[in-house]
Formats: sequence, structure tokens, C-alpha cells
Amino acid sequence: MLLGSLAIGFVADHAGRRVAFLIGIGIYSVLSILLSLAWSFDSLVWLRVIQGVGLGAEAPLVFTYLSEFMPARYRGRLVSTSVFGWTFASAIAAWWPSC
Repeated sequence: MLLGSLAIGFVADHAGRRVAFLIGIGIYSVLSILLSLAWSFDSLVWLRVIQGVGLGAEAPLVFTYLSEFMPARYRGRLVSTSVFGWTFASAIAAWWPSC
């Protein structure tokens, strides 16, 4: 995710945010499909690592778009709520299978 989030800024500056967002979603989507066809544990791990690049690329752009289109009066509250929701949902997803 770190590599994706670092690289996507340069892509967004040169090609535009829309193109960069589509690249991030494309990488994540294609790798999600390929992960369902993983043929070994090693392939699963490496495909998941590459999928993380796509996820890291789209995460910063999502919050950029959210803050751009929200009314200025509520922007801080709504963006922080969405970040909290994402963090909370990730914690629940990590905890859930262990029950």
C-alpha cells in the first residue's frame, strides 16, 4: 500500500486524478479476480502484495474526492467520520474470523 500511495501522487499530478483513480481501481479489481484463481500459497501472497499497491493508490484519492465535494461547513467532520469508519471496519474485519 505504501508504494501505491507514494506513486499515485505523481500519476495524479501528470495524468489527472480521474486517470489515477481508475488505475488504482483497475489494479485492485484485476488482482481481486486473479486472487480467486491463485494456484499456490506463494502466488496468493504475491498477488495480494500487488493488490495492496492498487488499494494504497486509491485510498488517498478517495479522501481527496470526499473533501472536494463536501460542503465546507461539514467537511472536517464528514472526512474524519469516513476515516474513522474505514479504520473501525478494518478492525472489525480483522477480528471477526477469530470469533
